[in-house]
Amino acid sequence: MITDEKIDWQEVNTLISEKRADELYPILKERVEKDPDDHDAGCALARILLERGEYETAHEWLWRIVEKDPYYARAAMLLNRMRLIVGSDFGHPRPRLLLNVESGRVSRAFLPWADIIFFAPSQSQSRPPELLVYDIYRDTFKDVLDGLPSGWQPDWVLFFLNEAYPLPLGIHTSPYPTVCLPGDCFPLHKLTIDLDFFDAVFPGLKRYEAIFSRMAPGRTLYRAGAAIQGASPRLQSSIGDEQHERRYDVVFIGDFGNPYYARRTRYVERLLRLKKKYNILVSEKKYTFQQYIDFLFDAKIVIETPNVQGGINMRSYEACQAGALLMHEELDGSIAEFFEPGEEVVLFDEDNFEQQIEYYLSNENEAERVRIAENGRRKALTECTAERLGKDVLEELELKNISRMQMRPAEHMSLMQRFNQIGVSDFYSGVFDRAVDLFQMALQHEPASFKSINNLAVACHALAANTNDANLRERTREMLQFVATQSSFLLGKFNLLQVISHDGSPSALDLARELIETLENFSPSAPQVSESPFDGLVLHQELVPKRHLSHFPPAAIAIEQLLERYPQKGTEYEQAFADILLWKTRQIYAQMLCTEGKFFEAESNLQSAIKKAPENHSLLYDLGKVLLRQKKWAEAEDAFRKSLDILPLCFETEKGLLEALVGAGKMDQARQIVDSICDYDVYSQEQIDELLALVNKTQPPVDSVNGQNVISPFADHLLHDFIKSTQNQDLFSHPDWPVYVEECKKFFAAFPASLENREFDQINLLPQLDDRDTTTEIDRYYFYQDAWAARKIFKLKPKSLVDVASRTSFVGLISGFVPTTFVDIRPIDVNLDGLTVKKGDILDMPFESGSVEMVSSLSVVEHIGLGRYGDDIMPDGSRRACAELLRIVRPGGYLLIAVPAGPPMIAFNAHRIFSCEQILSYFPGTKLLDEAFLYPTPGPREGMRYLKPGKYVFYCFLLQKEGGAVDENGKEKSPDHGDHRARWLVSG
Repeated sequence: MITDEKIDWQEVNTLISEKRADELYPILKERVEKDPDDHDAGCALARILLERGEYETAHEWLWRIVEKDPYYARAAMLLNRMRLIVGSDFGHPRPRLLLNVESGRVSRAFLPWADIIFFAPSQSQSRPPELLVYDIYRDTFKDVLDGLPSGWQPDWVLFFLNEAYPLPLGIHTSPYPTVCLPGDCFPLHKLTIDLDFFDAVFPGLKRYEAIFSRMAPGRTLYRAGAAIQGASPRLQSSIGDEQHERRYDVVFIGDFGNPYYARRTRYVERLLRLKKKYNILVSEKKYTFQQYIDFLFDAKIVIETPNVQGGINMRSYEACQAGALLMHEELDGSIAEFFEPGEEVVLFDEDNFEQQIEYYLSNENEAERVRIAENGRRKALTECTAERLGKDVLEELELKNISRMQMRPAEHMSLMQRFNQIGVSDFYSGVFDRAVDLFQMALQHEPASFKSINNLAVACHALAANTNDANLRERTREMLQFVATQSSFLLGKFNLLQVISHDGSPSALDLARELIETLENFSPSAPQVSESPFDGLVLHQELVPKRHLSHFPPAAIAIEQLLERYPQKGTEYEQAFADILLWKTRQIYAQMLCTEGKFFEAESNLQSAIKKAPENHSLLYDLGKVLLRQKKWAEAEDAFRKSLDILPLCFETEKGLLEALVGAGKMDQARQIVDSICDYDVYSQEQIDELLALVNKTQPPVDSVNGQNVISPFADHLLHDFIKSTQNQDLFSHPDWPVYVEECKKFFAAFPASLENREFDQINLLPQLDDRDTTTEIDRYYFYQDAWAARKIFKLKPKSLVDVASRTSFVGLISGFVPTTFVDIRPIDVNLDGLTVKKGDILDMPFESGSVEMVSSLSVVEHIGLGRYGDDIMPDGSRRACAELLRIVRPGGYLLIAVPAGPPMIAFNAHRIFSCEQILSYFPGTKLLDEAFLYPTPGPREGMRYLKPGKYVFYCFLLQKEGGAVDENGKEKSPDHGDHRARWLVSG
């Protein structure tokens, strides 16, 4: 510790706990006297002084450090903790905050400037002494306040809001000025409720100021950056020297590929098209924090475009901090509140995206790119840090003199209203069990409230999905049925449809038709019940049980965005809400019609829905699927292309487009799309394999529904009973369920006139939906591997062969034309002419050196030494197995081997994956005669470049041991090995 530049804090704490801190004191004091800016030593010294009770001196050290370096979080934390424990400000008064976030950037932003006590739910992981923990189910905000030290009163209660934070019960009664900081402005339905419990709201972006000003008039403050998203100087230790060679031309990191990030996804696709020209990294995968920083540090340009909320996020500051040129979408002016466009960042829009990239990557403009990037880096580290933004917030609070309001909006509410409001907020926070309790309490105060019943039902549905409680799920249906039948509360009817349409209820079709008619004729000015028909929770099946923003389906996003346009709601809001429910109801209705085989009617409903929501990718996708069922290839292609224009890089939509192109015989176009997808490198290997298999079909997709709708009351009866009784609800979402329904009706419509009608007394339905293939299901990897190897053996015609642990079916096959000795550590008990079985270990074979004419071992050596089959653990097990196989082969003899090949990897304890060059090097003194690459169908070596880590092909190869092959007379022979690589298929 004396010689190290950094303090070993574990050692410091250990010595203090062992009462040996005096050993460190003179060492630390000498360090800080030599270098007053040695903040590590100064902070450690203060820690020892605090333990010794020398509070004044400790405070002096810490105060000096924090004043000089407010970004040194350890000193700021220790200073805050000491002032609270001692109960003194030591002549340096600061604002006092009660803050609901005890860690991360938000707490770090305020610690240098204020004395803070944190409060958090009991689920909180950290437990510093300045943290008050409360139980969200039992405690109220008064219980939090009762935990404050005697005489300590906050100047402000700051509540950082996002979708994950539930409100403490009773926070509206806070006797102190209580201000919320919305970190994100989504979901707005939660925020509009939460705002009513605070004195003021402090949005962090200008575009949100106008929205919140209409939601909370007179209570909205503004200072850019109040969302406390900024650069973090503490990350500089993770970032290297900014003057270095950056290996990526353009980097994008972040989520994409779902409706919440639809606009961002469109830019990502355009960026991927440039991969052949530039070195581009696009990543939404999991990575460590250091890998993330390295990506930014290695980027010349970082692309950033907001999600559906707009604004600016943390990645923008971190990209600038890493010294990359931040290229940000010019969307809503948010970025210009922090950085000067053209001097510190570069903006782009839909018209100049590619041009901006090309301009700043050109050699003649490199100096300009570096200059702007450096300006952005300095700005991020000086004026855009979380600590600087926190200081701005406190200055704004003091400037506006925020005090306890006379009456917060929540204090005007009845108990029923308040319970409903916090229940809805809890629902959006994912606290479903407390939401259920609150809605039940609301109903106790007003039992006839259809809004409360609806909200309770939706919360129960979400809770049932998390707990898999069938009784709770049934209770949901009963409550929604009551609301739907006893009132004109349209939201209740819509939510009921969501539930019963997935349960296969026959009444769902009738309810959908009724709801469509009602919504088409809806008029906001028409007389309504006392409650708004849309005032309550909306059930979205796609969000159960997950509620992360990236899972928000188009309907949920559309409803949220209504509040941006109509914060005060009103008649325009209700009409727009009705239109959303209308197109969503038509979509659900169309899906149900498809299960009945009524594709034409489903198509008509989807077309009507698209007129209401022409930019909805999911409607266009559903339409494309319905058109595929009708073999309307051109129209299906158009629907899928329009869907991809709105939300590209969507695997299921890409797949639908390929099906349409293949169905229309446009194979070249289909293959071009697959080639582009492979170049993009955004899908998994399994997905790419699925698309490749689709375009390699020689027949178009089979559509079994080839006639008009058939009426069969008997089939309807069978289907109704089956749907009602089956426990397998996933069956009805199977893509071939509509085909099964239609064919069931066809079969039983013709059944009365058949001979079988007299022969079979019992009729039952037992759907088998996964066998509708044009080919027999097989493991194609092993099929092609065994076929390749058997044909090679047949052509070589060895006098005998030793096989080591290959598949028994392969061994039984080849023993029919070559005498075969099968060696395995677990020998098989069979009796077959031409086959001899021996027990043996691949690492110690029961044969003399150079005694075997030919050895085969398929899909074996990759497992050796990993313990999967009970063998000993042995790194280099594969290498040793190959050496043993090579040992027993005579000069001029042959080895036939198959292993997984791809980016080299050990997948313990499953197998190893080798590069081709790597595995061949394990057989020195041999020459390669032939090879095959199985994907699983045979293909060229070049296809391996698409393999991602962990993915592989079957690499089959034939080797000859050097020394020359000899015939019976001792003369050299040159065997004919047939065509090279995959041509064995047609020539074998």
